[in-house]
Amino acid sequence: MKTESIRNGCVKALSVIILLVISVSVSTQPQSNKFVPSRTKLTSSQSALPSSFEVFGHGYGHGRGMGQWGALGMAVNFSDLYTTILSHYYGGTTLETLSSVPSAIRVLIEETVGSPIVINSSGSFTVGTSTFNNASIEITGSSGNWTLSTGGSCGGTGLWTQVSQMSSVDVVPTAGSILNVCESGLLVGYRGSIEVDDTTSGSIAAVNYVSLNDYLDSVVPGEMPPYWGTLGTSGPNGEPYGFQALLAQAVAARSYVLASLNRFTIADICDTTMCQHYGGIKEENSLTTFAVGDTLNQVLEENGSVVSTEYSASTGGYTAGGTFPAVSDPGDSVCIVSACNTLHSWQLSISANTIANAYPSVGGIVAINILQRNGYGDYGGRVLSVEIVGLDGTITTTGDGLAGAVGLYSNWFTVPNYSGDVSSYAVLSSSGSVDIFNGSGSSTLSSSGQMVSVVSDYEGSGGWIVQKNGQVIGMGSEQSFSNTLGSTQYVVAAASGGLGLWLILNDGTLIGDGGALPLVKDGWSQLTSSVAGAIEDGPTGLWLLLTDGQILSYGTAEIYSPLGVSVVSGAKDPSGSGFFVLESSGEVVSVGENKSFGGLQDYGVLDKPVGIAPTYDGMGYLILTNTGSVYGFGDAPYFGDPVTLGPALSSAPVSIATFRLDLPPPIVLPPPGRCGIRWGIEIRRFSNCMPFAVLTQPQVISSRLDNFGILGLGYNRTRFIKH
Repeated sequence: MKTESIRNGCVKALSVIILLVISVSVSTQPQSNKFVPSRTKLTSSQSALPSSFEVFGHGYGHGRGMGQWGALGMAVNFSDLYTTILSHYYGGTTLETLSSVPSAIRVLIEETVGSPIVINSSGSFTVGTSTFNNASIEITGSSGNWTLSTGGSCGGTGLWTQVSQMSSVDVVPTAGSILNVCESGLLVGYRGSIEVDDTTSGSIAAVNYVSLNDYLDSVVPGEMPPYWGTLGTSGPNGEPYGFQALLAQAVAARSYVLASLNRFTIADICDTTMCQHYGGIKEENSLTTFAVGDTLNQVLEENGSVVSTEYSASTGGYTAGGTFPAVSDPGDSVCIVSACNTLHSWQLSISANTIANAYPSVGGIVAINILQRNGYGDYGGRVLSVEIVGLDGTITTTGDGLAGAVGLYSNWFTVPNYSGDVSSYAVLSSSGSVDIFNGSGSSTLSSSGQMVSVVSDYEGSGGWIVQKNGQVIGMGSEQSFSNTLGSTQYVVAAASGGLGLWLILNDGTLIGDGGALPLVKDGWSQLTSSVAGAIEDGPTGLWLLLTDGQILSYGTAEIYSPLGVSVVSGAKDPSGSGFFVLESSGEVVSVGENKSFGGLQDYGVLDKPVGIAPTYDGMGYLILTNTGSVYGFGDAPYFGDPVTLGPALSSAPVSIATFRLDLPPPIVLPPPGRCGIRWGIEIRRFSNCMPFAVLTQPQVISSRLDNFGILGLGYNRTRFIKH
């Protein structure tokens, strides 16, 4: 077993070289998901609700099928042809050329539904047996009984005069003429003819009958910027590679409409982005018309049928899956001159009132909890199910439902509630001052002696304050005990031991108290520098961090190679097998299977780091600095610090610990004599340990909520160290 552990350490030493190379390559990825939530001051009431929620997400649109920004990125960044782009997004399909296509596509002009239809042309057109030249007509009525009038205009000037009653209305331009349809007081020109009909609800509507190519000549530039075809280096046929994105868009748009035939009773497709954006002649562009012609009659098929090739603006880096397999979308993060996808990653601040108005039955909004994701990409993927928690009730909806209700760009998002299962934290100064902060305010307790650290127990229900001389003061569910140390021995660090507490002496000797198991050094004999901190690895293992970056192991804790950095402190990741290491620079690196959420330098903090404490879900941590300031990262909450809420610091801050308690119970001073176990000789849990004095119950002073943080560094996930 010993040989195997050392061998594992050698493998890690080799692995770190490979992984550091990987970290160099991923460091070039956009870091736009780095965030600094604003500091918000709460009222003194515990029931104060957040006024807004910071939402972080990826992409724009539903994410199914092709991502348009991703198509551009594949073309200009990777020189991919449109055939490759299509096969990437639409897995399982084949590119085919149709021998025949419909003579006309019927497009419902949504803007006209329910309103009198006004049609104009500077040329001539016919309606039934009547011919009009440079005229405007108005159609009112209902199916089988239409009224045609003339004399008015789209702008509302002039009076309409009834001309005839008609059983059907089909407006057909003569050769060379264009029909204009009045939409919101503006004339929009369309190729083809216009038919007036009733929708299934009985509302009047105009339907444009247009050839497939003329339809696509308007749709492709309406859905994808034509200038994208001018971007990138020279590609096939002398066209820039960006033109390949236009070709892919042309095939996707053609396939989509042909798979949508007869979607509506009176039309095949609509003209809005609910279907495909179709704006008539005004959208046409010579470059996209070229792309439509270059892919003439090309479609994507599956099992001999044209498939509905959905697409969206930005997938955010991973498609949503569904009809087509979910795939990564590295092109989505494209950012070149004149074309940069700013919605690859995004941040929105949504007011609590906006959410409450969307879901009035829940009352004041307390939290937004993600219940289920699709598993693809950052945060665990797109939101499938989300819970809105309010004072009056709770509602569960879909990610799409919430996104649509409050105006999010996509259903791929996260909403940090900034708790991390942490209800309070304690800051310890060297003289024994203990400042405790939670959602209700803060309190200050005092002890005596030179302090080493404040440590939370294994479950976060209590903890200990550790003195240099070995005296241990219990907090919450933990009791106190004392140790007799030699004249040259003193405590330099401490860590929870599952059933108790481990004390680490200045020579690396381990003392187990309160039921902590005895542990054996693993592969080392003496300290190479001073101790920076101790981190438990469950009840049977411990890591000792040295200031020179060495990681020393006790018991079953894995062996790791030196970090090669100057270390200040460390913290366990309660959600996994890794831990966080706080560098003297203020940066945080992660060891094992967890990830860093940033450090002091990310926000320009010049204070020197002192200590670090984790959240209990492993998605954040708090950093304590030499000024007594506390900064939260990831989902760590900020309730205040000695600088903002407590009295002036009488001595230097030395340690910070997090708890699951709302407010730690009174601190218990140690009883006289030794209590607990030493090196596992006596395994019991405080059987003879009784408190003999209790400090005053903490008092609420004020309240404050704060958070700094970084999310979405999924690219940096490695097995050993991630900067």
